[in-house]
Amino acid sequence: SARAERPVPPCDIWVYVKDPDPKGVNLRAGPGIGDRIVAVIPKDGDGTILHLTGARNGWVRVARAETVEGKVVFKGAAWGHGSRFAVATRGPGRILDAPKATGRVRGRTPAEYEVTVAGCLFKWLYVKSARGIGWLAPDNYCGSPVTTCP
Repeated sequence: SARAERPVPPCDIWVYVKDPDPKGVNLRAGPGIGDRIVAVIPKDGDGTILHLTGARNGWVRVARAETVEGKVVFKGAAWGHGSRFAVATRGPGRILDAPKATGRVRGRTPAEYEVTVAGCLFKWLYVKSARGIGWLAPDNYCGSPVTTCP
């Protein structure tokens, strides 16, 4: 398909699963609901973290998923919808209109405020929350569900 031929902007970010579905999170062969399911990240009560390597249209490419205890539950390349994943802000946060330090502020968050993943570019994270939609700087989020990432 034409979608597969376009390059995927790269990112290198860790996030965590926030999907409450007891059946787990579906990972797909491509960035769309019509793409076939290739893996399921099982629900883990303590939490699961994922390494993201790309994004397109609200979908994120997952390269690895592991429990907070370090058990690998997925390794490869598959896509999940960003709405199933989250991070927490580190300190009071600024949601910006562009993935650059000089971006205009679209919203502000308190410390440890959970935001939903909508995309990524390099170490910048595109997020959605009641406090705004936009970009979080690399030092302004934590991808662990059990620590505040010192």
